[in-house]
Amino acid sequence: VTPGRGAGESQWWQRAVRTLEQTSERASREMDIRRDLRIWDQDHPEIHHELIVRYVCGAAISVVATAFYNSIKRGHRKSSQRNDY
Repeated sequence: VTPGRGAGESQWWQRAVRTLEQTSERASREMDIRRDLRIWDQDHPEIHHELIVRYVCGAAISVVATAFYNSIKRGHRKSSQRNDY
């Protein structure tokens, strides 16, 4: 049984063991994710996982850029209307 963070970790070596355990857990999870992605890519070669990530990121950036452009355009239009007096 591994104690929770802070519980029973008063000694430096206990903290080092806990850090080592956390690092190995993260590495194990990463290997599981990589294995699952490799299986996905083999099962669906036409929809590679990296393409999905790129499409989603591209769509998100497009929405943000469009909103930013529209806010600048509206701000410029308001300032030019104030100067028309």
